[in-house]
Amino acid sequence: MTVKNLWWIVAILALVLLALSGQKYLRQRALSVAITRATLQQSCHLEQAACTARFDDGQTVTLNLSPRPIPLLKTLQLSVQLSSGQDIQRVDIDFVGTNMDMGFNRSKLSRKSTDFFQGTGVLSICTQRRMEWEAQVFLHTKAGMKLAIFPFYTINKAN
Repeated sequence: MTVKNLWWIVAILALVLLALSGQKYLRQRALSVAITRATLQQSCHLEQAACTARFDDGQTVTLNLSPRPIPLLKTLQLSVQLSSGQDIQRVDIDFVGTNMDMGFNRSKLSRKSTDFFQGTGVLSICTQRRMEWEAQVFLHTKAGMKLAIFPFYTINKAN
């Protein structure tokens, strides 16, 4: 074996070690992001009206979807109202099917004022007559992420 071949082997091993340590660092960093989860009001029915969730620090997030009844394959108007004093940098909403995997569906909302964000989204159609969903509202802050989950359902009138 030549010296040149040994250098190639050392270089490849070094790259593998670098990749493994980088992956470990990124995994640890992702787990260290603070996630605070809000508690939903007991009487919340997002398919009927706006819903509010409260964090342990007393801050609230209210989600409203329109029109109602919540349609499938049509543009939804999304709005998030925050209680004052939250330093939110960005708001995203993931729509997750709970009784059937509906794939990745994220909407990024735009800031309209200090405590108000708006955007649009579309729910995909499902073969089931009643589809159970979660609107997962991610509030991005400098300290980490806050999460509020709002369950709701849609009815596929074609079934």
